Amino acid sequence: MEAQVVRRPFGGAALPKLRGPRIVRLQTWGLPATLKHGTFNSGRAAMALIECEECGGQVSDRAAACPHCGAPVPGDGAQSPLQAAPAVSAEDQEKLELIRRQASVERTRRDSRQRSTGDGMHGRREAKGQNGSGSWLLKILIILVVLVIAGSFLGSFLKSVIDSYQQAASDAQKVSAIKNKPEYILAASELYRAYNENEVSAKIKYGGKLVHVRGQYISNGVALGGRSYAIVAVPGNLIFSIQCFFPQSREHQIAILKEGQAVVFSGIVGGKFGNVYLEDCAVIR
Repeated sequence: MEAQVVRRPFGGAALPKLRGPRIVRLQTWGLPATLKHGTFNSGRAAMALIECEECGGQVSDRAAACPHCGAPVPGDGAQSPLQAAPAVSAEDQEKLELIRRQASVERTRRDSRQRSTGDGMHGRREAKGQNGSGSWLLKILIILVVLVIAGSFLGSFLKSVIDSYQQAASDAQKVSAIKNKPEYILAASELYRAYNENEVSAKIKYGGKLVHVRGQYISNGVALGGRSYAIVAVPGNLIFSIQCFFPQSREHQIAILKEGQAVVFSGIVGGKFGNVYLEDCAVIR
């Protein structure tokens, strides 16, 4: 008996026509198979239909069992190339096992790389998050330090400004006290009598000087120049009195006075023109 190896690629030409009983080893897609046949016609072996011994149905002489009842077909019954394929040799099994092992190792390495890559990315994300948190904490700490330093400087500056203001106010009060300290404190009747008895002597003594005059408030009014004034009565004199002129900034002081109220006016003695008059007056009490 003669054996022949035939390789047929996918989509290749039909097998050559062979005659006589032969054993053909057909390698299709790298899978070996043996086929016993009579005559090939364009790559297809002849096939016959026989009667099943169990059910009497028609069955191919190449079938392993009846498709109707499942009874085995008698005879050696040639099988299809894939069914008639011999067992894989030990050498092929070793190669397949080696390929499977290599594939398993490669798959393990790939999974390990994927896990390590994922862990690395997760670690980088965590590190980035930690670094970001640390960065924000550092920024907040720096801002707090700057605010504390700025607050310290600002507090010192404000304290110096307040101290300067208080010192200036104190100095102004001292100057004002010295400036507004009256040279004479006398009653309205006393001042008027001095001018009425000897006007020149009274001018030399009181003229242009700051005095405090006490008396009884009678009324107020506005002179031709628009200046407001208040009248202090001179006891025993129904015609003339002490006339005190107030600057516009102090007009409100005499606006609330009531007739007959006892007052003390501060002012600079100007002279006598019917009434004895004072300039730049203020209500002391």
